[in-house]
Amino acid sequence: MTGCVTDGAIVNRFADSKEPETMPRARVLLRATVLAMLCGSAMAALAQEATQALHAPGILAVPAQIAVDGQATVQTLPDRIRVALGVETVDGDLAQSKRQNAAIVVAAMTALKQMGIAEDAIAIDGASVMPRYRDPARRQGLVTYVTRNAFTVTVAQASQVEPVVAAALQAGVNYVHAVEYGSSALAEHQDAAREQALLAAREKAARMAATLGQKLGAPLRIEEGAVHWQFHGGERYAWGAAPEAAAADDSPDLLGKITVHAKVRVVFALQD
Repeated sequence: MTGCVTDGAIVNRFADSKEPETMPRARVLLRATVLAMLCGSAMAALAQEATQALHAPGILAVPAQIAVDGQATVQTLPDRIRVALGVETVDGDLAQSKRQNAAIVVAAMTALKQMGIAEDAIAIDGASVMPRYRDPARRQGLVTYVTRNAFTVTVAQASQVEPVVAAALQAGVNYVHAVEYGSSALAEHQDAAREQALLAAREKAARMAATLGQKLGAPLRIEEGAVHWQFHGGERYAWGAAPEAAAADDSPDLLGKITVHAKVRVVFALQD
């Protein structure tokens, strides 16, 4: 027989063993009881040793820590502005609706090229034709055809947006879907914002630790928060080519700029 098992299991194993049937049952029970006591003592000793090891110096000791948030903002000028334009024409004759739409698109592109916009900076986004019915549910009573064309113009300077929009509207474009401001170096600016946020977190943690008479140790954990960016413009064009007023948070020193925001959380060890 090997190993330590429960008392009942020991008794059962002895009962099922190949000991001579003439062995008194009391003797079997006595041997089982002795073995159970020995196993119980061994298990208790092991448990005591494990408990002492867990409470030994340095075991399960949680170091003093401090967790702080760091934030940073990087500003840059946009160098990639995308103006999304649209043309919609409506006519009872399908061919006429398409001809009118195509003529406006050609006129707008010609006007844009004449003002110095490169041909590869203008891209067609898509076109569609949709019949309009008196009874749309049953698709009965055809009235007109709606033809739509969409194209985008990409420029490098924010000062070019207004002339582009004006030239397009004068050529017959009737929708300015969106004006999107971006930066070709956005990834680099995001990295810079993260680095500054980490430095801000370390400086904050060091000041807090010093106030409590502690020294800042190594970073134990770093978590990245949201990294986002926004453009601060004096005017924004929306659906229907209607300019809106500047946003309330667009202060004069931010107008025309892209701000990249980064936030991190860092856990540092503390030292006496």
